[in-house]
Order: sequence, then structure tokens, then C-alpha cells
Amino acid sequence: MRRFMLDSMVLDALAESQPATAAAIRRIESGEIALLITHVQRDQFAKAPAWKQAAVAEIAFETVDTSSAVWGVSNWGESRWGDAEGSLDAFRTGGRGGIHDALIGSTAAWEGVVLVTNDDDLFKKAAAASVETWRPSRLIEFLLA
Repeated sequence: MRRFMLDSMVLDALAESQPATAAAIRRIESGEIALLITHVQRDQFAKAPAWKQAAVAEIAFETVDTSSAVWGVSNWGESRWGDAEGSLDAFRTGGRGGIHDALIGSTAAWEGVVLVTNDDDLFKKAAAASVETWRPSRLIEFLLA
């Protein structure tokens, strides 16, 4: 089974492609793949337009705890305590979403899954940390193949 950690923007890409959404549902149901998110992506996507939320509502995302907990960001019941051997610093990006990116990237590393992101900084940091990293377009091509 291939397992993928989706960055928040990947949920947007799935919402905008009904064929990819349908393919994701089929592949999850057949046990071929798992699409992972954390409370970070779920909380961010809760602010998306209703039509986007509805477009992906049938996808059975697997929610995993983040690899670390960050005061003021993490949901305590959905986070691991500690910093997974300092991995947050390795994944922190600049800008407003830096700590959110760090939680997503370090959780992908912790889970040993493919990280799917369109964020250039997170992509580079994850690749530098030896995390297999895909762009959303590659995931959609994979789903549709």
C-alpha cells in the first residue's frame, strides 16, 4: 500500500478534479493507497469554500497525530509529545505557515510516507531530509493511471 501525506493545498487540487477524487476513493477502497492528513490540514481546510469541502467529503482520509506538539498550534489530543528528534527545525519554512509546514513535513517523515506538496520551500526541505516528495500533479497522474 502506498501512503501519502497531503499538504493542505493538495486538498484544493483534489477538490478541483472530480476524476482524481473519484480515483482516490476507488484506490482507497481497494486498499491500494492511504491519503493521510493531520489536524493541521483538517483545520486549514475547514476554512475552504463549502463547495471544496463537499467535493472531497467522500474521501476517507486517514488522520494521524502530528509528530510533535507546538503550543498555540497543535490540538493536544492529536499530537505526539516531544519533537521527534528535533525534526521540526529541519522542516520549518518561512512566512506565516512555517510551523504548520514543519508539522506536516516532520509527520510525513515520522510516518515514512510520501509528502505531497506544491510549496517550494517545504518540497526542498523534505527532499533534503530524505523524504520522498511529490507535486500534486504527480499524485493526480498516479491516481488516474
